[in-house]
Amino acid sequence: MENDSDSASTATRDAWSKRNFWTLGLVQITVRTGWIFKTESIIIPVVLDTLSGAAWMRGFLPMFSRSSYSLAPWLLSEKINRLPKKKWALAVSLSGMAICFFGLTMLWMVFGESAADWMPVAFLAFYAAFFVCAGTTQLCFGTLQGKLVPAKRRGRLMLLGNVGGAGVAIGAASLLLPFWLESGDGKFHFIFAISATCFLAAACVGWQLAER
Repeated sequence: MENDSDSASTATRDAWSKRNFWTLGLVQITVRTGWIFKTESIIIPVVLDTLSGAAWMRGFLPMFSRSSYSLAPWLLSEKINRLPKKKWALAVSLSGMAICFFGLTMLWMVFGESAADWMPVAFLAFYAAFFVCAGTTQLCFGTLQGKLVPAKRRGRLMLLGNVGGAGVAIGAASLLLPFWLESGDGKFHFIFAISATCFLAAACVGWQLAER
């Protein structure tokens, strides 16, 4: 009986490990797809130039992205480590990333470029909040990877996320961005919306992790 119980337990662990491998891989692919539509080197500077036109405003982008991205792991690492199920934190942080871009979508749809005085400030506030959530997501993902994926499979997971994510992201961007950036008339609300949708989808996928 003990051998049968041990075999069943091992089979369950193997099934959970395989499920978690593909689930985390799909989270990476989905996040990378959403990320390419908010590329810091192209899309975000164009949006900020459209809103403000002041070159010094772009100087806030690397400062906000790096400081906000580093701040959350520093402040939240202990709290996340104490959580019984880290997938909750992953789902919440990914949802936060989605909320930030849904906020930008609504902001652009309602006001567009009409409120030039305060729109750059609102945009940068959403941008900084997004990177707080993104830093938390990175922390949660690394913690879950270490907890749920055997060490010998983590390289494969990285390969799946990088290669699969790059392929899907580049294909989606090549297909959609030309329609939304044609003739200098940036339909940025569509770009923000697809990023938000991808991040929300990643949160739903992350919730499916088998974590004890």
